Amino acid sequence: MNINEVASPIDLRNLNDASEWAAEVNIKRPWRYEFFDAYVDEINSLSIESPKILEIGSGPGYLAKVLLENLSNISYTAIDFSEAMHQLSKEYLGELSAKARYFVANFKDSDWFHIAEQEKYDIVIIHQALHELRHKAYAKNFHTQVKDHLLNNNGVYIVTDHIVADNGMKNNDLYMTIDEHLKALSLAGFTQINILKEKNALCSFKVF
Repeated sequence: MNINEVASPIDLRNLNDASEWAAEVNIKRPWRYEFFDAYVDEINSLSIESPKILEIGSGPGYLAKVLLENLSNISYTAIDFSEAMHQLSKEYLGELSAKARYFVANFKDSDWFHIAEQEKYDIVIIHQALHELRHKAYAKNFHTQVKDHLLNNNGVYIVTDHIVADNGMKNNDLYMTIDEHLKALSLAGFTQINILKEKNALCSFKVF
């Protein structure tokens, strides 16, 4: 299949681009923190004594800080393709960064998951980063990799991204409708797929 990827207008591996993105993202979408709070509530509801959490596309550490400040006894691992983002995250987290493990991997690479495959995770979160695959056609394979290589058998996978909608994104090569998200997750082998939260064309799916 010939896939025409959607080029990114910025290079988040560049520190200037990464810093500009980090400075603007919560101003443009302050409701992101409502999703972060929903993740904390969801993880608490699982009653796991020492949950192992993996964030894919972890960016400048905004979600990491919420998780590390509000959840006790967690093991937190961050994967991002940008060393610049990890640098920003460590600066933002300060002393909390000592509680995080950082890996650099590009999840467009076929074996990207090997770097974090030493253990399986109770919770895997990808927030506002799935579209960095640069085409929706890659989503099913990505979800399969998470399921087969990174997620515990009883683990929870949380996928949050912009959706194509009247009040949302218009590029239907890069972004998906809710139904397309549901289909990609189902084709990847997940059988329990629920909408955790939706607001302003940002949608979060809780998957088993």
